[in-house]
Amino acid sequence: MIQNSKIPYCLITDILSDEQADRLADVAPKYPDHVIVAMDHNTPCGTVAVAEKQKKLIEYARRFGTVFYYGQGIGYHLAMEDHLKEGDILLSIGVHAPTVGAAGALGLTVPFDKLVEVIGTGGFELPETEEYVIRLDGKLFYHTAAKDIALTILENRSEYEGKLIVLTGGEELDRADWLTLCNMLAHSGAFSVIRRDTSAEPDMVIDLFKIERKALLPGGYDKIVPMTALDGLRVSQVFFGGCTGGSIETMRQVAEALDGKQVSRYVRVLVAPATSKVYEQMLDEGLVDPIMRSGALLMNQSCSACWAQSQGLCDDNEIFVTTGSINCANWVGRNNNGVYISSPELALKAALTGVLYEN
Repeated sequence: MIQNSKIPYCLITDILSDEQADRLADVAPKYPDHVIVAMDHNTPCGTVAVAEKQKKLIEYARRFGTVFYYGQGIGYHLAMEDHLKEGDILLSIGVHAPTVGAAGALGLTVPFDKLVEVIGTGGFELPETEEYVIRLDGKLFYHTAAKDIALTILENRSEYEGKLIVLTGGEELDRADWLTLCNMLAHSGAFSVIRRDTSAEPDMVIDLFKIERKALLPGGYDKIVPMTALDGLRVSQVFFGGCTGGSIETMRQVAEALDGKQVSRYVRVLVAPATSKVYEQMLDEGLVDPIMRSGALLMNQSCSACWAQSQGLCDDNEIFVTTGSINCANWVGRNNNGVYISSPELALKAALTGVLYEN
């Protein structure tokens, strides 16, 4: 269980606005070792304005002696690797704070004013929240993936809006699957999402073997359709990375699938590990060579093209297949809205063939 007596961790990243960075400057942390400042979205900087903002945050971390990362990966993943234990609390203004639920921690998206208050006082009163328990039974059919589970649960979002989703069971799922579930279900309107064993009676039971392949149309999380609706789309760019696609498990999957093959000649295929530790594992396991020899572009560890505001931009009318989890309108450059969130399996087919297809 999450204990209210715990000192929360506060995650600050470079998604802060210039005004927010200025307001933060003089807020002395009560517990500097529980304040994580991570430059992870625009690394390296894409504009001089971003560099100016990052300079302010770097100076803040130096001045007050907070935990600090520059270019070492995605903040949520770094928090899980180096700091969070089961039952801990992490606060952030980012919508994907519940990602850390994959590690049994409670990630909460809070307003900036609340984050600043907690940083200054060190205190946080955890509100009482009704739990909604979802038990995952059985094993996924070979052609389905964690994103299909998430989209199935998202179709029932009215049942758990404002509640804490507790995911239990799922013994056959790996760490990458749990990251995907907790991250994507953050878009459900739930209070948060956490993986935890519980003896409570489930509110929803999902037979993983019966999960069907689903797709999410660009523009948000409300347009869930059968996978067949995407059959035959010619793609321009494919990205493996982000909170839901940058794990070592996904990197192994990508390297194995691309080994000895060439990606589609005129498709931009981008690969970005989530953190430096994942990158190091890739080097140790020999995963880098097959990816690079395939014609894919291996990028630095960061939010990268999932954030798609400084790397991985697309032109109008281009189709961007991503293993990340952002597909909102006017994303990845100009007025582009052709962002299709995909499982690694489907993205690999698109990378090799240049077409997003169901079979």
